[in-house]
Amino acid sequence: AVAHNAKFDLSVLNIRGLDCTVEPGVLSIADTMVMEYTRDSTLDSYSLQSLTGAKDDVIQSFVENGLLEKPISSAEFWTIDWSDNRKAIELIADYCMGDVKATWGLYKSLAAAYNKEPKFINTLAYLEFPMLSVLSELEIEGAAIDIHELALLSDQLTNDKKQLEYQINAEAGLMPTLKWEPKKSVYKPYA
Repeated sequence: AVAHNAKFDLSVLNIRGLDCTVEPGVLSIADTMVMEYTRDSTLDSYSLQSLTGAKDDVIQSFVENGLLEKPISSAEFWTIDWSDNRKAIELIADYCMGDVKATWGLYKSLAAAYNKEPKFINTLAYLEFPMLSVLSELEIEGAAIDIHELALLSDQLTNDKKQLEYQINAEAGLMPTLKWEPKKSVYKPYA
């Protein structure tokens, strides 16, 4: 399968009740957004529109056709059930076909570039693509953050940095008499 920003597509399909679990080795998805980022991580945007010039005007077309009073966010738009509105289905189908054509064209050009640089294929196959199911789930559910663990990791990073500075300075003979002491976590949960 080929997609652009597959984690978004999979999350929308999952919200709609379609089980799109991506199991490594069972379903392989070539994500053109990930492919382009892996090939060139310096771009300002990796949207399909910025990479291909494809139109992203589905919401505007709904406004122009009287299906929406005013533009809404993409996230809100894709949660609305348009299945009982024939005009909406036609507009979404037109939009999707435009995306499919743009994504396929981008994939073909990226595949040609990847064939010239095989090192990228391993990165995608073993690191990026297997994470799609996890990223899709995060897109739907969000991510829980353990504040206490984050504080401990932050303290550890600070300690590691100070220890490294001490070792560098000691090696350089700049502060041979100073002794480094690790900092202990001062995390206090909110009441």
